[in-house]
Amino acid sequence: MDAGWVTAGFGQRFAGKNGSNFEYSEEQKKILATDPQKYLAYRKKIESELNSRFRFILNGSKEQQDARAVR
Repeated sequence: MDAGWVTAGFGQRFAGKNGSNFEYSEEQKKILATDPQKYLAYRKKIESELNSRFRFILNGSKEQQDARAVR
């Protein structure tokens, strides 16, 4: 068995169908390869979604308080 990750849906809106790897079209690859501004904006959207999930581990943060209230 190969090693893998099981996560709570990080970046799911950027994944393919049913959480599979997203397959970029040749057109999308070309745009991202030739337009540094669009590529940077796209990367930042993905990073922002991933990073926002970790706010709940910051002691005293609103996200942490909300997570504790769900118990």
